[in-house]
Amino acid sequence: MGTRPRWNLLAHRDAEGVDKTARNWVTGEQTHYDAEGWEAWQLAARSTKLVKALAENNGTLIAFANKPCPKGLKPSKCWKCASGSGTWGTVALAVGLGVKVELYWLGEELLKPDWL
Repeated sequence: MGTRPRWNLLAHRDAEGVDKTARNWVTGEQTHYDAEGWEAWQLAARSTKLVKALAENNGTLIAFANKPCPKGLKPSKCWKCASGSGTWGTVALAVGLGVKVELYWLGEELLKPDWL
């Protein structure tokens, strides 16, 4: 994967997969946003905390998608309004709160939504 990036702050979720890879690969200070459980509302709360921290610190959300954005998903300033789940719900919330988003595709590149 090349040289390990060193950021002033890496804020990430606690899921397996890409989140776990980021925890193990990136050097520097890290802030973990852990879910209090695995119910949908608990995962949404975790992602909301992460995105709000990025918004307050002029951060960038780096997102990795492996499937297209759900139809009808739109950016919003609250998770419930943006709906969606997982990566795309987090991206929609970030855009709604004015957070810069960098999206990378895992596998075949697909069409991004027009709002991104």
